[in-house]
Amino acid sequence: MATTKCFVQIYIHNVRNMQIVQIIKDLPHGLPSNIMELATSDNCGYLAFPFKTDSGTVRIFDVFQLQDVSCIQAHQSPIAVVKFDPTGYRIATASVRGTCIRVFDSAHGQKLCEFRRGFKEVKMVSLSFSLDNRYLSATSDSETIHIFKIPVDSNPDNAGFLQSVRNTMTTAGGLLNTEERAFLTMPSPLHGQYAVGNFGSLSVGVINFLLINPQGLLYIYSLAENAEGSGFIRPVRQVNLQEKKKATSIIISSLNQEDGSGKTKKDDFFIGPSNFESSKTFEINDRVVPQSTE
Repeated sequence: MATTKCFVQIYIHNVRNMQIVQIIKDLPHGLPSNIMELATSDNCGYLAFPFKTDSGTVRIFDVFQLQDVSCIQAHQSPIAVVKFDPTGYRIATASVRGTCIRVFDSAHGQKLCEFRRGFKEVKMVSLSFSLDNRYLSATSDSETIHIFKIPVDSNPDNAGFLQSVRNTMTTAGGLLNTEERAFLTMPSPLHGQYAVGNFGSLSVGVINFLLINPQGLLYIYSLAENAEGSGFIRPVRQVNLQEKKKATSIIISSLNQEDGSGKTKKDDFFIGPSNFESSKTFEINDRVVPQSTE
């Protein structure tokens, strides 16, 4: 009896005219379609996806040059989440075990740093780099949100750092043999519900962390660090996007009835704050633990 192998394909389109510019063919059947990441930098067109089904390897494809860039053996367990930094030249990965997070040079595959999320296996939901590339957040189905501080010398363009990576690959206690604990941890206001975290900046010079769940609850925090290197994160506002949508509809309807004579403040569209303790700061943890075999 003859058997037929089933393959999937990735279509790359030019969004200006939706023409197909490339088809990545012969990908194994069952490849997770939700584990795919496209760099957002104007100068970097890297696309990341699992090399094969149930694989801990990440394949990097350049959509500008239409060629493979690298293949990174990130984890022994299957990949759960991948995320590029704002430049596209670093990529963070987590496996289905969710116990550690690794950051790699996208182009060459070198591991730049590694973080310990915890020892208990969890379902990873999201990873996000801050816009200034100083922090990396991780959310999961656990009740804790983790924020890690990226080492200053983990820039893939830093030739001296890459040389030090090569020199320490076989050195006990070197960078590649340690995992750093979270710079900040805080309890999730959603108590283990599925929630996506993302860094942003709602005003100049401010680092904001945004947390949202499928029901439309958005939590906004501000992240800061003092001169001694200690960090803290404070809640700023809670927004119910479902209620905001209803409020917007009511306001627009009211304005139409008043022939455009009414005016509305921006703050009228926000619901909250609610269940926030503005004076509360969260745990700082910078211990180093042995490397995981994940």
